[in-house]
Amino acid sequence: MKSSKLTRLFSTAAVVGAFAMPAVAQEGDGIHIPGASASVSLDYVTQYFFRGFEQADSDQGVVLQPGAEFTIPVVEDVTATVGTWGSIHTDTATTTSGSNPRSWYEQDIYAYLEAVFGDVTASLGLTYYTYPSTTTNADITELNVAFSYDDSELLGDFAFAPYVALAFELQNNSVGAAGDENAYLELGGAFTIPTEGTVIEDWSWSVPFAFGLSIDNYYVDASGEDEFFGYFQVGLEGSIALAELIGYDEWFGAWDLTTGVYFLILNSDVALTDNADDTSDNFQVYALVGISRDW
Repeated sequence: MKSSKLTRLFSTAAVVGAFAMPAVAQEGDGIHIPGASASVSLDYVTQYFFRGFEQADSDQGVVLQPGAEFTIPVVEDVTATVGTWGSIHTDTATTTSGSNPRSWYEQDIYAYLEAVFGDVTASLGLTYYTYPSTTTNADITELNVAFSYDDSELLGDFAFAPYVALAFELQNNSVGAAGDENAYLELGGAFTIPTEGTVIEDWSWSVPFAFGLSIDNYYVDASGEDEFFGYFQVGLEGSIALAELIGYDEWFGAWDLTTGVYFLILNSDVALTDNADDTSDNFQVYALVGISRDW
């Protein structure tokens, strides 16, 4: 979810990394950077919601969402990550013309720095959202700040890894919002469901939740007035190594399977301006099935 307008962040990481990045080691046929990691993912969702907003109305068809990212160490307890994420819809309500690819609804590029301070993790990054299927030059650039807290030692089995995330739009060229630079606040976490000793102990289960709030006109009613509460989402999410399902395999065994169902409660005033095809339904449900691999 993030882009080419990340020069300042990349420059900072490059300067620091020039002095502190570990030496690149060559082993066998590949080149390896100590502490570096990468991941790829592909999700299928029954509907695409972003911060409570239903994307491309409800006529989305099959929605596939691929992503990839790469992380390198910068200094001790600090890493830099760059990645990309997209959403491909077999059917959208977006108007296209000429060579615009109708199914390629969204493609984002992002980069961020992440630092660990004991039980607190902080991140600072930029996200560049683009929408290739639109006929207009719709794009959004955001500054993202987030803090999370590892409360496992404090709360034990009741830990929920709370986080706070803020997004400040630096530019917004989307249709109907050109020139509006809004601000968003999210509060959330995820409760872990113990499975040890059960028939599903090979799975990792959690109950993630999030509140989406408006700091500055991120959610507005039909008259354009700011609405503080945007949405609440809670879900049930499980993941398992594919090797546990199909037996060990040198290739498939390195992949994880994730599945989940999520429930959203939307601010009814905001829903009136968002879901033009269904102005009365402020309760939504969607499901996800995905695979991912880390290196």
